[in-house]
Amino acid sequence: MKQEAIWWVAAFAISILITGIVTGFRFDLFDIQLHDTYYVFDSYSLIKGLTAIFIFCRYFHLLIELLVNRSVLFAFLVSLVNPIGGLLVLLFFYQLVSVLKIVEVNPIQNGGTLLLVLSLVLILGYQIILEAKALKKLKHFLKKES
Repeated sequence: MKQEAIWWVAAFAISILITGIVTGFRFDLFDIQLHDTYYVFDSYSLIKGLTAIFIFCRYFHLLIELLVNRSVLFAFLVSLVNPIGGLLVLLFFYQLVSVLKIVEVNPIQNGGTLLLVLSLVLILGYQIILEAKALKKLKHFLKKES
């Protein structure tokens, strides 16, 4: 219970930090124009959304880890699909930077580039850890079979 509370508080704190970096620590409305639509987000909604995303990632990681530890087939599928997911993440970040350049948003302003690079490194690091766990499970299974 204590560990889960620490995860929730950490997710909330990181969400506040990211929202502060994006809004320049003014915590007012965050607006962006994509194509012909103008989006306006309240900082509180941005904090709630980011916290929900971080908590979702935490429980998704626990679910995948549980399934990899219980099933060799699932570990095999994770080891096959995970590199493709890594390539899709790289493609997503490339497209995100392209969109930011098109809408003339300066990603360097307010530490946005640091945020993008940190997000990319964390997501790919998570995928590497997941891949290592799946391959370790497969290696253990193949040794048992021999």
